[in-house]
Amino acid sequence: MRFDDQSVLISGATSGLGRAYTLALAERGARLWLLDCTDSHSDAVLSLLRSVEAAGGSARYRELDLADAAAIDAALPELARAGISLLVNNAGRHSHGDFAHLCSADFMQQLQVDVYGSFALTHGLWHGMMERGYGRVVMTTGVSALYGDMHQSAFACAKMALVGLVNGLAAEGAGRNVRVNSLCPLAHTPMTEKHLAMQVKPLFSKEIITAVMLFLLSGNAPFGRHLLAGGGSVSELCLAEHSYRYFDSACRTPEAVAAHWGEIASAWPIQTHSSGEEQILAFAKRTARELGVKLD
Repeated sequence: MRFDDQSVLISGATSGLGRAYTLALAERGARLWLLDCTDSHSDAVLSLLRSVEAAGGSARYRELDLADAAAIDAALPELARAGISLLVNNAGRHSHGDFAHLCSADFMQQLQVDVYGSFALTHGLWHGMMERGYGRVVMTTGVSALYGDMHQSAFACAKMALVGLVNGLAAEGAGRNVRVNSLCPLAHTPMTEKHLAMQVKPLFSKEIITAVMLFLLSGNAPFGRHLLAGGGSVSELCLAEHSYRYFDSACRTPEAVAAHWGEIASAWPIQTHSSGEEQILAFAKRTARELGVKLD
């Protein structure tokens, strides 16, 4: 799988998974645009650029803090002119603490970096991708968002917002071959250092996550999918709905819902919907049957 003559933008590129993505893409011929808040003259940046060159790739680095909205706006015109067709929204922060002591400033910064940063970079490149009829965008989510964890409310909120952004953009971009997906990675990185037990850290190397990321950037990428990768495993998150329990118009009371809660919460089979519109239509058809309304 090669990426010759394709320009890739990676945020959070200087360490952890961002660095791994950078080097893997350099080895496969991509032209790299790298963003991070690390000083451009730091050892981390200079070492990364030397490694890219040694791998046969080329890269341009720009110091950019996604917590700074004005700095993002200033950087976007240059990036929009660069012909970038592949975008990895990897940068993020990890707030940790119980909700009672979460301050609004920390909460807003989490949203700024993870949600607004990903939105702004995607929005800045979107017109070019749609106009050229080709693009790949990957958002980075997290297991604490998909399944919930103690003391992760800000992080979970931000990452789950990206799931919704993927769902919306995937529908918009599909017709122009602009494919948007998310990846939920679990690897031993500086961000997860304090959250993984010592004995499991060696199990969570970066190889499988890097492989999935490159697949999602390739010509074979799906659209609107939410993948999880870690410890050698790859799976897809499925947003599903249990089978419904229909309430006749005379029985739509909170007491009726409470009485049938066990049935609602465990009803099978599980159903999936390809869009919000499809789910709304399913609701409408059930009510229409009761009322004798014919839907076109």
